[in-house]
Amino acid sequence: YPEDIGLEGFSVVITQLIGLHIGLSYDDVNNCSCPRAPCIMQQGALSSSGMKTFSNCSMHDYKHYASEFVVKCLGNLSKEEVLQQYQPVCGNGIVEANEECDCGNDTLSAAGTPCRRAVDPECDFREYCNGSSSHCVPDTFALNGHLCRLGSAYCYNGRCQSLNDQDVLCGKLACFRPHKNYKNTAQSVIYSYVHDSVCLSIPPGLSMKSDGGDYAYVADGTVCGPQMYCINRTCKEVSLTRNDCNATKKCKGNG
Repeated sequence: YPEDIGLEGFSVVITQLIGLHIGLSYDDVNNCSCPRAPCIMQQGALSSSGMKTFSNCSMHDYKHYASEFVVKCLGNLSKEEVLQQYQPVCGNGIVEANEECDCGNDTLSAAGTPCRRAVDPECDFREYCNGSSSHCVPDTFALNGHLCRLGSAYCYNGRCQSLNDQDVLCGKLACFRPHKNYKNTAQSVIYSYVHDSVCLSIPPGLSMKSDGGDYAYVADGTVCGPQMYCINRTCKEVSLTRNDCNATKKCKGNG
């Protein structure tokens, strides 16, 4: 709505326009009255605040309009059940009171419609609707240990764990700790630069996840050596964790 008239003034304009379309006319202040001044159809109602009502002239105009003209829609009482105020309607595509979601009609999307995007361009795959279920197909991704980033990293649980993104080694993420990894599960390494020096602090539990994990550790699957990646804060050979992919059984001959 225009800022110069405000929401209340804008509502008066809309009400007057609707009134003009159903046979009302602007009130003559000398001949029209209402319980609360100014009346809705008065010219000065736009600049006045407070509750407004229709005048006796507006009521007369409407009765004349309804009796003299064919107004079928106003007299057409629907046989459908009248909904209670604020009762949510399932299937209208609008999330209303007490609704967690509303997907519109129950028509299934056509087979081949994308339903889940790939979170990683190399290690995850986009999923598509199968045309017979209202749920997206199970999430699928490249086999853990599959090479990515031109052979410099490995896929793990659908993500390419690159050492450039995650840092190297398998302890707590820190820019400066040259001698050994920090693996205390109750504490998190926080580092910052102060006067060109690296300062380390270890506040307890700051980076802990709700499931007991810790954001400060390098992610599982991150490269930590030749043909090795991090698993549970330990650098292991990929060959020890790689599963054999039977192309005929798992990949329909396309593995």
